[in-house]
Amino acid sequence: MRLLLALFILSTTQGIWDRIIPDSENFSLKLPQNLNFVKKVEKSRTSIGTLKLTIYQSSDKDEYDNIFVVSYLDYADSLGLDSQLKDSLLINSIEDLPGETMYSSKQETSDLSFYTFRKKLEDQSLSIKAKVFFIDHRLYMLMVYSHEHKQLNANIDYYLNSFRIEE
Repeated sequence: MRLLLALFILSTTQGIWDRIIPDSENFSLKLPQNLNFVKKVEKSRTSIGTLKLTIYQSSDKDEYDNIFVVSYLDYADSLGLDSQLKDSLLINSIEDLPGETMYSSKQETSDLSFYTFRKKLEDQSLSIKAKVFFIDHRLYMLMVYSHEHKQLNANIDYYLNSFRIEE
């Protein structure tokens, strides 16, 4: 049954996807062909002070009108980020985003602990599905913005699961 579901999801993923390494970073993600990332840097207020937030957003929408985003915050080594503090920072990053949280769940793989969540932005009829996690001292947030009536499409999970660190 799982195999059939996986095959269905893969078959409903539209078009060709390219693996993109944004702006010479040490990570990559897949984006639908002909899309690239546009970079911007902002200051972000966090529970431990103001940090530099680096954001990469897709240059356009895909065929489902999804907008793909990856952002990250680098925390200082001096914070002593243990698993409890990391978990607290992950939860805060979810709560700090606008909108009503529809669900949030913690998941673990052999090498990564992460939260997956969905938020609803009623005033804009948008939905955000996202994954947040730490790798070393960097908090990553992968997000896909979609219209509420198109929030269940295979491209969203395909993007969220395409992240990898480049050696």
